[in-house]
Amino acid sequence: GVDDLKKFFLRWYGPNNAVLTIGGDVNTYDVLQMVEKYFGPIPRGPEVKRPKAEYFALDKDRYVSMQDNVRFPMYKITYPTVPSMDKDEAALTVLGEILASSKSSPLYNTFIKSQKAVSANAYNYGRELAGQFEILVRANAGTKLSDIETMLNQSLADWEKAGGASDDDIKKYKVNYQSSLYDGLATVQGKGRQLAAYQTYANNPNYLKTEMAANLKVPKADVMRVYNTYIKGKFGVVLSCVPKGKSELIAKADNWKMYERTIEQESAEYKNLSYTEPKDNFARSKIPVAQASKLVPLPAYWTSYLSNGIKAIGINSNDIPKVNIQFSMPIGHRYEAADKAGLAVLLTSLMEESTQKHSSEEIGSILERLGSNVSFSASDNEVSMNISSLRQNLDSTLTIAEEMLFMPKFDQEDFDLVKKEQLDGITNSLTQATAIANNVFGKLLYGEGSTMSISNNGTSESVNAITLDDVKNYYKNLSGFNSVLAISGDIDQAAALKKLNFLTKLQSAGTMPLAKYKQPEIDKTRLYFVDKKGAPQSEIRVGNLSLAYDATDEFFKSTIMNYAFAGAFNSRVNYLLREVKGYTYGARGGFAGNKFTGPYVISAGVRANATDSSVIDIMTELKKYNEGGINADELEFTKNAMAQADALKYEAPYQKLSFVKRILDYGLDKSYVAKQGEIIKTITKPEIDALAKKNLPYNNMVILVVGDKASNYDKLAKLGYEMIELDVNGNKVK
Repeated sequence: GVDDLKKFFLRWYGPNNAVLTIGGDVNTYDVLQMVEKYFGPIPRGPEVKRPKAEYFALDKDRYVSMQDNVRFPMYKITYPTVPSMDKDEAALTVLGEILASSKSSPLYNTFIKSQKAVSANAYNYGRELAGQFEILVRANAGTKLSDIETMLNQSLADWEKAGGASDDDIKKYKVNYQSSLYDGLATVQGKGRQLAAYQTYANNPNYLKTEMAANLKVPKADVMRVYNTYIKGKFGVVLSCVPKGKSELIAKADNWKMYERTIEQESAEYKNLSYTEPKDNFARSKIPVAQASKLVPLPAYWTSYLSNGIKAIGINSNDIPKVNIQFSMPIGHRYEAADKAGLAVLLTSLMEESTQKHSSEEIGSILERLGSNVSFSASDNEVSMNISSLRQNLDSTLTIAEEMLFMPKFDQEDFDLVKKEQLDGITNSLTQATAIANNVFGKLLYGEGSTMSISNNGTSESVNAITLDDVKNYYKNLSGFNSVLAISGDIDQAAALKKLNFLTKLQSAGTMPLAKYKQPEIDKTRLYFVDKKGAPQSEIRVGNLSLAYDATDEFFKSTIMNYAFAGAFNSRVNYLLREVKGYTYGARGGFAGNKFTGPYVISAGVRANATDSSVIDIMTELKKYNEGGINADELEFTKNAMAQADALKYEAPYQKLSFVKRILDYGLDKSYVAKQGEIIKTITKPEIDALAKKNLPYNNMVILVVGDKASNYDKLAKLGYEMIELDVNGNKVK
């Protein structure tokens, strides 16, 4: 109860068991004065002794199983290892990376390349008091997990027989460790998080040097030592998770179950606790007023054109010795034929496989040795090549990127593999209420016949219809026409343009006309329902097709309008459903416009028994805001919060890339940020109220609920909306 919660806080939440980190553009003396003022008067709590880690091993394998609403059976074996910051942790981390992180790893070859499983992972998970090494395989539908166990054991034996960890494995790990380390320290928040963790768990905020040394000096002999110490021939907990009614697929009959435990009503350390109020010389209940936000200095950027018309933009930033590049071509999902939806995603997956010079395993190994990443992705509007490289390895990385872009092999075996992976993902998504809701909602908004009514990944029918020739023909549309090259990192304009000049080999003509279709109109609000039998939560979506993106006009002003209604954590919708009613962990909404019309969506996952109440609350609040608009307190909060939030928008490498890419995508210049600040500062209640009236039309919305029909359908039918039942694919149930 509440008293238990209070006792827990009194026992553990004291200043002598807390670490405070502060990072950013602050004056050290001023900050220390504030810390002393607000935290100094708080009395110490009960003494907290650092718990002692206990090392243990199992005396036999423990087999346990469960059944759930899943499509693919899962095998997971967990071995007890060591706590975080133990001398063996780094070597165990390397072991996990070697076994499963790349296309040349033993588990990838055993399970993924062979198409025997959907996924295979291995990793060490160290925590304060204990650690565990986990190997997890999601098998193909219908596969016996006893067969997976046999294959896993054979894979590990073959790996060991072939020599186990190699010098090349160690080299690849170390360079990728450095690359990831830089990424984690690229933001003020990242630096603060590391300092706090090191102080808390190592009693040394500068533990980074020790951790780096441990990871950068791991020899292969150490990797094999921990393999022999904690994994080979050792006992673990084997979990089989299989589809309901498929108990014959489990790895082995259960031989262990949780023993009966006696939990004390109240242990001694929770007795005789009392609250001592701080002796303050200020009113602690009064929240300090935030100072007026300052305009954050925006990154300086350069712009240029490549000879084939590619628009280039870049930021020279030497915070960390890395370079990040995004090259985007406007030929994404939106441009596909509906009966071949998923083609752009399939193309980008295949471009990450073999080239005419190297196998996919060789490509992966080369990039790992460089500590680099080259990937391709497809969104609604674009196909993108994404590059991340250590500064000193950029030339070698771009050589591989050029090869992947211009010399894909389009191998039939690779095609079969990535097609299977895409189909497996689609199949798995049909078991997840969130994915079902998102897919069906898209179909309701965009209507039959539109590619946009289908997920980027396509459907089982559309992906099954795609051939290797379809992919080859779609690849011919790659072009510099209306493409954007965004660069951020430790490189200047001249060097960047010289190194990326290979992109001029792309054709300069655009070849992708948009399919024309009539956008459906919502003549009245209807409620659509999809049955997910026995679901403990219901997924709710409310929205319509709304505004295309703009930086300083109606779209941007509407995001301000929506902030207090559904955008912020303490917005009306989230505050009511989460804080007041306790129906959900979160309910949010917002505009998602881009160059094209985009949806306005309110989404929430709510308790099954609160489904109808949640729909009522969302629609009631929507009507109230549409008709009554924002109040004075909400307007003041919106202005302060949105102005302050701008300070962290241009910090991380991906944020810098997003900033400069937006400038070219929408024909902006950096003055748009100042204009946005001025709009936030000066927008009035009448302006916001007019936008709420126009762009939150509660009588012209789609309401979708995915949940358990038996417990919810009849209650929802009483809400007064025309109600239509759909299946998981968005088709009417007859």
